[in-house]
Amino acid sequence: MAKNNLSYKRIITTKLQAAGFLDTDNNTIEIDGVDKNLSELLKDFNGAEIIIAVSVKEEEDLKD
Repeated sequence: MAKNNLSYKRIITTKLQAAGFLDTDNNTIEIDGVDKNLSELLKDFNGAEIIIAVSVKEEEDLKD
């Protein structure tokens, strides 16, 4: 039997991106000096299967 080489899909992606300082003790992220509650930010995704990715960028100036 021939392999199915045809796929017809519609994929809708809803994305939230936030950059700031994480405070896991208070469940917040500080963005531009304002604390945002993580549960509030993620409420639109409640009950959905999600992927979480976290990255940390550290920068150091080196002398020549």
